[in-house]
Amino acid sequence: MNAAFFLVGTNVKPCFVDPKEVVYIGRALENTIVLQSPYVSRKHASIRCQNDQFLLSDLQSTNGTFVNTEKITQKLLDVGDKIRVGSFILNFLDRKTLLDRYGHWAEIATLDEAVTTEINRVKNALSDLSGKLSYLNPIELIQMINLGKKTGVLSIVGDNGGEGTIKVNNGEIYSAAHTHSGKNLQGEHAVYRILTIKEGSFIFKFKDPENLSTHEMIPMSTMNLLMEGCRLMDEGQI
Repeated sequence: MNAAFFLVGTNVKPCFVDPKEVVYIGRALENTIVLQSPYVSRKHASIRCQNDQFLLSDLQSTNGTFVNTEKITQKLLDVGDKIRVGSFILNFLDRKTLLDRYGHWAEIATLDEAVTTEINRVKNALSDLSGKLSYLNPIELIQMINLGKKTGVLSIVGDNGGEGTIKVNNGEIYSAAHTHSGKNLQGEHAVYRILTIKEGSFIFKFKDPENLSTHEMIPMSTMNLLMEGCRLMDEGQI
């Protein structure tokens, strides 16, 4: 096999997919790609070369492995496939596609942390993040934005008519609004209601970080907002 293949994702160190080795993906430190998230199993998935193709296998993970929008047990990968493990997205790319998307940074044989930073910076500048909530739910989206310390505006439109907007600075939510059937919510109460939207679409528009005063911020960390929202949903209060 002469072609070179890579796994590239936001907040994930790029990985060369060696056809002679098995790539293991999971939460445990001994994996090839380590993804620190409670939604990722210790050994979640693997990729191995089989007859000059790469086979992705789910390793009986708790939350499943997805390719594009399909939950899989095993799948032969195609260039451009998006692998979702927990809230992480890994793009399966060949060298040509990597160069087309990310420019000369991909020319470096060893993709170290400095190159990772530049790849993510260019990626964020090129396109916004959008999709269906059936692919990434609001909790997974916000967790991914928080872990990546991203800045921007997350807009969610539910199929039931509800709409929500969450503004984030360096991964921390500082403003939120939710509207449904003429009722308007602001602040943390808007965040909790947005978390309940199960079907619909989202778009996250990247922005440069801002200098905000304390009074502009919701007085709870993003992770505490998520935990409180999950508690309220579990208890049927929202």
